[in-house]
Amino acid sequence: MGSNSIEETFDKFYRGVNVCEPVWDHALGYWKPSLENPERVLFFKYEELKADPRNRLRRIADFIGCPTSMEEEMFDLVDEILELCSFDHLSNLEVNRTGIIGLK
Repeated sequence: MGSNSIEETFDKFYRGVNVCEPVWDHALGYWKPSLENPERVLFFKYEELKADPRNRLRRIADFIGCPTSMEEEMFDLVDEILELCSFDHLSNLEVNRTGIIGLK
């Protein structure tokens, strides 16, 4: 982003002024193949993810060949994964405060 304000950055993003290509062309590059080959390209909108995160996570797991088991469902592991992937959790990771990744 450099020294651009959030407003300038958003404006450039919206107008398609991007390092690579306009974001709309980039998204269409995945959306069209997802219609032609849904078994090879998984595509859904942010709004769909927010509306039904549990089922979208299950769909992602199925798509990558790791469907959730009855045992995982029984122990609420889907909810645990959703919590670990939440904005609140990810934005509070130590690396965000220090810039240092602790390797074990």
